[in-house]
Amino acid sequence: MKYNKIVFGIALIGIIACKEKEVEIAPSVIEDTTTIVTDVEVLNDTTILVGEEQTEVELTVYQDGKPVKNPDDKIGKTYTEKVPKVEQDPGMDNEAKELSKTQPDKAIEQVKVENAPKQADQPEAKVESKENIKPDHGAFNQMLKKYVSASGDVNYSAWKKDMGGLEDYLEELSKVRTEPLSGKEAMAYWINLYNAATIHKVLENFPLNSIKDLNGGKVWDTKIVEIAGGKIISLNQIENEILRPVYKDPRIHFVINCAAKSCPPIDNQALTSDNLYAVLEQRTKEFVKNNRYNDITEKKMEISSIFDWYKEDFGDLYTFIAKYSGVDVSSKTKVAYKKYDWSLNGS
Repeated sequence: MKYNKIVFGIALIGIIACKEKEVEIAPSVIEDTTTIVTDVEVLNDTTILVGEEQTEVELTVYQDGKPVKNPDDKIGKTYTEKVPKVEQDPGMDNEAKELSKTQPDKAIEQVKVENAPKQADQPEAKVESKENIKPDHGAFNQMLKKYVSASGDVNYSAWKKDMGGLEDYLEELSKVRTEPLSGKEAMAYWINLYNAATIHKVLENFPLNSIKDLNGGKVWDTKIVEIAGGKIISLNQIENEILRPVYKDPRIHFVINCAAKSCPPIDNQALTSDNLYAVLEQRTKEFVKNNRYNDITEKKMEISSIFDWYKEDFGDLYTFIAKYSGVDVSSKTKVAYKKYDWSLNGS
């Protein structure tokens, strides 16, 4: 490619000062988005070299509305160029923009100072985004051990006097984005969030006889859970739009707690990525084998309504029940579902 010597100064963005020749930039140049030219080398269609600095631009020069391919004989002339107006330049503050209209040289110098690299001995402080943190379930784990028995009974009356820790925990969870988390971390996060939000809802309204006394019996459809970005969602959204369809693990039903006596007992430990699968397996087996929730024989099984409400999650129900109950049930085994007790799972 044959290089052409042209005169080119970008008055619009006000950041390139030519080294070989001073250019006087008229205010009208900036306002009208036109260009005055000095010494530069044309390298290609989109790049010019000014002194030692390389800048990406659209190098289409016009005269009288027509492109000029060889502007050697147009030195010192003014040409219109397709570039943004100076008001769109993020490098200029308001003061510089005003200066550019009346004293363009000073405006250029100010932009140079504003865009100057920071000194090595003054590094820019790194601030970690609150919404990039990983969830810490330690505080929730301590609360569960303190206020929940091994059998899953919740001491709501005592916990109500000490709600601050739970509220702090929920606030921290609301700052966590789950996208960067591993599958196990995210799954543990959503289960803990569901349980903590349910407990908090009960504590806010305690004493009460049943969680179904709240929100006209539709507490699970009420948006009460804050997540990253300030979005508010419901408990049903966590369960039916995230946990069930994303993870497709039927054991989830035995670790999320609806604050009712017929609900699988809440564990007195928080879930983490380390204990998740072990707890899922343990709590499922304990629930299925517990006669309080399920009566299972080879001839007949009277089981929790959970197996009816979410039957599509369990695949072949007989295979699932046989695996966790240890009883050899089959399609010949009669099935009935127990009435659900919605009384509060604690006092």
